Amino acid sequence: MDIGKKIITLRQRRGLSQNELREKLGVSRQTISKWENGQVLPDAYNLKALAKILDISVDDLLSDEELNIDKTDHKKILGYILLVFGLLLILIAIITGIFFKDGLVPLTRFAAVFGIFISAFGTFLIFYKGKLF
Repeated sequence: MDIGKKIITLRQRRGLSQNELREKLGVSRQTISKWENGQVLPDAYNLKALAKILDISVDDLLSDEELNIDKTDHKKILGYILLVFGLLLILIAIITGIFFKDGLVPLTRFAAVFGIFISAFGTFLIFYKGKLF
Protein backbone atom coordinates (compact mmCIF):
# COMPACT_ATOMS: atom_id res chain seq x y z
CA MET A 1 0.00 0.00 0.00
CA ASP A 2 1.44 3.39 -0.93
CA ILE A 3 1.75 6.28 1.50
CA GLY A 4 -1.13 8.23 -0.06
CA LYS A 5 -3.60 5.42 0.51
CA LYS A 6 -2.30 4.99 4.06
CA ILE A 7 -2.81 8.68 4.77
CA ILE A 8 -6.39 8.52 3.43
CA THR A 9 -7.20 5.35 5.38
CA LEU A 10 -5.71 6.55 8.66
CA ARG A 11 -7.15 10.06 8.34
CA GLN A 12 -10.64 8.69 7.74
CA ARG A 13 -10.21 6.11 10.51
CA ARG A 14 -9.53 8.97 12.93
CA GLY A 15 -12.55 10.89 11.67
CA LEU A 16 -10.47 13.74 10.25
CA SER A 17 -11.31 15.67 7.10
CA GLN A 18 -8.55 16.93 4.83
CA ASN A 19 -9.19 20.40 6.22
CA GLU A 20 -8.88 19.25 9.85
CA LEU A 21 -5.62 17.45 9.06
CA ARG A 22 -4.41 20.55 7.22
CA GLU A 23 -5.08 22.70 10.28
CA LYS A 24 -3.20 20.31 12.57
CA LEU A 25 -0.18 20.25 10.27
CA GLY A 26 -0.24 23.89 9.18
CA VAL A 27 -0.21 23.07 5.45
CA SER A 28 -2.66 23.75 2.63
CA ARG A 29 -5.52 21.42 1.77
CA GLN A 30 -3.98 21.04 -1.68
CA THR A 31 -0.81 19.72 -0.04
CA ILE A 32 -2.83 17.06 1.79
CA SER A 33 -4.59 16.20 -1.47
CA LYS A 34 -1.24 15.86 -3.30
CA TRP A 35 0.08 13.55 -0.57
CA GLU A 36 -3.04 11.40 -0.74
CA ASN A 37 -2.97 11.24 -4.55
CA GLY A 38 0.71 10.24 -4.54
CA GLN A 39 1.83 13.34 -6.46
CA VAL A 40 4.19 14.53 -3.69
CA LEU A 41 5.66 12.96 -0.56
CA PRO A 42 5.62 14.81 2.76
CA ASP A 43 8.93 16.31 3.82
CA ALA A 44 10.70 14.91 6.89
CA TYR A 45 9.19 17.44 9.30
CA ASN A 46 5.62 16.91 8.06
CA LEU A 47 6.13 13.15 7.86
CA LYS A 48 7.02 13.04 11.55
CA ALA A 49 4.05 15.26 12.51
CA LEU A 50 1.72 13.28 10.23
CA ALA A 51 2.79 9.99 11.80
CA LYS A 52 2.13 11.38 15.27
CA ILE A 53 -1.34 12.69 14.36
CA LEU A 54 -2.29 9.45 12.61
CA ASP A 55 -0.83 7.37 15.47
CA ILE A 56 1.55 5.33 13.33
CA SER A 57 5.32 5.08 13.20
CA VAL A 58 7.16 6.84 10.37
CA ASP A 59 8.57 3.43 9.35
CA ASP A 60 5.09 1.91 9.06
CA LEU A 61 3.84 4.95 7.16
CA LEU A 62 6.68 4.69 4.62
CA SER A 63 6.67 0.91 4.25
CA ASP A 64 4.98 -0.80 1.31
CA GLU A 65 3.24 -3.27 3.62
CA GLU A 66 -0.52 -3.21 4.05
CA LEU A 67 -1.93 -1.54 7.14
CA ASN A 68 -3.06 -3.93 9.82
CA ILE A 69 -6.01 -1.94 11.16
CA ASP A 70 -8.52 -3.54 13.45
CA LYS A 71 -11.89 -2.30 12.20
CA THR A 72 -13.53 -2.76 15.59
CA ASP A 73 -13.82 0.46 17.55
CA HIS A 74 -13.41 -0.94 21.05
CA LYS A 75 -13.73 2.48 22.64
CA LYS A 76 -17.23 2.96 21.21
CA ILE A 77 -18.30 -0.55 22.16
CA LEU A 78 -17.11 0.04 25.72
CA GLY A 79 -18.92 3.38 25.69
CA TYR A 80 -22.22 1.78 24.71
CA ILE A 81 -21.82 -0.94 27.33
CA LEU A 82 -21.12 1.65 30.05
CA LEU A 83 -24.01 3.82 28.89
CA VAL A 84 -26.48 0.93 29.07
CA PHE A 85 -25.07 -0.26 32.41
CA GLY A 86 -25.33 3.25 33.87
CA LEU A 87 -28.89 3.67 32.67
CA LEU A 88 -29.80 0.31 34.20
CA LEU A 89 -28.32 1.43 37.52
CA ILE A 90 -30.38 4.62 37.40
CA LEU A 91 -33.50 2.59 36.58
CA ILE A 92 -32.81 0.20 39.47
CA ALA A 93 -32.31 3.17 41.79
CA ILE A 94 -35.64 4.66 40.72
CA ILE A 95 -37.49 1.34 41.13
CA THR A 96 -35.98 0.65 44.54
CA GLY A 97 -36.74 4.22 45.58
CA ILE A 98 -40.38 3.75 44.66
CA PHE A 99 -40.98 0.30 46.16
CA PHE A 100 -38.55 0.24 49.11
CA LYS A 101 -38.73 3.70 50.61
CA ASP A 102 -37.39 3.00 54.07
CA GLY A 103 -34.15 1.08 54.33
CA LEU A 104 -32.48 1.48 50.97
CA VAL A 105 -32.19 5.26 50.63
CA PRO A 106 -28.35 5.45 50.85
CA LEU A 107 -27.97 2.51 48.47
CA THR A 108 -30.51 4.02 46.08
CA ARG A 109 -28.69 7.35 46.06
CA PHE A 110 -25.35 5.64 45.49
CA ALA A 111 -26.76 3.59 42.60
CA ALA A 112 -28.26 6.70 41.01
CA VAL A 113 -25.07 8.77 41.31
CA PHE A 114 -22.88 5.90 40.16
CA GLY A 115 -25.27 5.25 37.24
CA ILE A 116 -25.11 8.89 36.19
CA PHE A 117 -21.29 8.82 36.33
CA ILE A 118 -21.04 5.57 34.35
CA SER A 119 -23.56 6.79 31.74
CA ALA A 120 -21.71 10.09 31.33
CA PHE A 121 -18.36 8.32 30.89
CA GLY A 122 -19.91 5.90 28.39
CA THR A 123 -21.34 8.81 26.40
CA PHE A 124 -17.92 10.49 26.45
CA LEU A 125 -16.28 7.35 25.05
CA ILE A 126 -18.85 7.10 22.27
CA PHE A 127 -18.36 10.65 21.01
CA TYR A 128 -14.69 11.39 21.83
CA LYS A 129 -12.62 11.20 18.63
CA GLY A 130 -9.14 11.52 20.05
CA LYS A 131 -6.86 8.82 21.34
CA LEU A 132 -7.81 7.80 24.85
CA PHE A 133 -6.12 4.46 25.44
